Amino acid sequence: MYYGTPPITTNGLVFYVDANNPQSYIGDRNMLNPYTWTVSSGSIGIFGQNGATDENRRAYGTDPFGKSSVLWSTFPQGLNNDDGGWNTNNIRVNQDQLYRFSVWVKRTSNTTSGNFYLGIYGKNSGGTNIGVVRLNNGVTELNAYWDCPNIGTFTKDIWYLVVGHVYPTNTVTTSSHSDSGVYTIAGGKVRNNDGCSTGGDVRWQTGSIFTNHRTYHYYSADTSSQVQFFDPRVDLCDGTQPSINNLLTDRTRTWTDLTNPAVSGSLVGTGYDNSKKCIVFTSSSDSTCLFNNVNTMNFNTGSFSIEVMVRLTATASGTVNALYQKRVSTGGAGGAPGYNYRILNGSTNNASTIISVDNGTGNTENVTVLTGLSTAFPYYTFIHSVLTFNSASLKLSEYRNGVLINPESLNSGVMTGSFYNNNLQFRIGKNDGNSLDGEYYFVKAYNRVLTQNEVLQNYNATKTRLGLT
Repeated sequence: MYYGTPPITTNGLVFYVDANNPQSYIGDRNMLNPYTWTVSSGSIGIFGQNGATDENRRAYGTDPFGKSSVLWSTFPQGLNNDDGGWNTNNIRVNQDQLYRFSVWVKRTSNTTSGNFYLGIYGKNSGGTNIGVVRLNNGVTELNAYWDCPNIGTFTKDIWYLVVGHVYPTNTVTTSSHSDSGVYTIAGGKVRNNDGCSTGGDVRWQTGSIFTNHRTYHYYSADTSSQVQFFDPRVDLCDGTQPSINNLLTDRTRTWTDLTNPAVSGSLVGTGYDNSKKCIVFTSSSDSTCLFNNVNTMNFNTGSFSIEVMVRLTATASGTVNALYQKRVSTGGAGGAPGYNYRILNGSTNNASTIISVDNGTGNTENVTVLTGLSTAFPYYTFIHSVLTFNSASLKLSEYRNGVLINPESLNSGVMTGSFYNNNLQFRIGKNDGNSLDGEYYFVKAYNRVLTQNEVLQNYNATKTRLGLT
């Protein structure tokens, strides 16, 4: 198992998720970024609307994996033309490499007017559409689509993953990629693409520098026919891309514990920075990573260490501090005890969270904060933070970038008991409705107190990875 170079301390390591380790995070190398879609209408980010603003609405709904996500829905005006979807901004590509385009689509209406389209433009350095070349006959196609069936082809309320490929410009094959086609989670590959204007897959035209992902609902003659879209993707196929099976099993949206691969958390509303190899959390997208009922992760000794590498990217109102809390219910809505390692934005019950363990309600109403540490976190700075608690001495300490900054002795009995208990939630990035704006590189937890030398050893491994001095 990989733990870093130079190696990190592994004695007592009971939880470890790492955005740069493919065994932990398969990596969402999506060249688009639909994960920051918000509840709104019309264009957003690099996604330029197809049709009128009111024909393109985003709202929370159930994604292909049963999770609540922001979906893009079409609401045709019945004018028999562009009825929803998008053209992305120009995306830079390498004409000598293979790329995969995909999107999830679901028909939500009983009526079936209009067609679904998954297509592409190939553009030169000046942004002019020079088309792509059909593999089956070598003809240049300026208005290229892999699939364009009537939406009645899709069974109502079933999500379909539609996939097409663009080959390097010097490709001589005349056959489409074996992964191109239409999939469902239950049935796997259910058909090939209909070929629409391309007859199958395509290759880059010589001089291709940019491309656009194109997904539409088009030619609806009524106002009742509707489809939804989710997770449009452009993936460079260089061996690091998620497999089709990964896309069908939501592996691109999970973070797996390296100490126990059976344990994984669901990433919601997060993005991925491929250059920095980190998972990006934003409050606007309500980002979080939730691990439910992880009974194997139990700090039975009472002593523990928590280690995180973060870079905060947005300021909050009020004083911003690090805080560790143990909460006990006083009979209100707070329920069971909870434990939080937080970034505060002014008050203990209104805080953006680094790590929390709670009873799943996300509610700290009527609870008593027994103890905490408080030292300001800087913004736009890499912070390697280690929090340790010694149950024998009742000493709570924090290290930043390998240096002890904040020791505190607690009252006897304050921190007794397990840090983690059955049927509680371990959550990264959110609690009490507040998400942390920042970059997550890794989170570790130990069932013992790390020594200062061990903390420094782990920090030195982090320095090497991030190129810090």
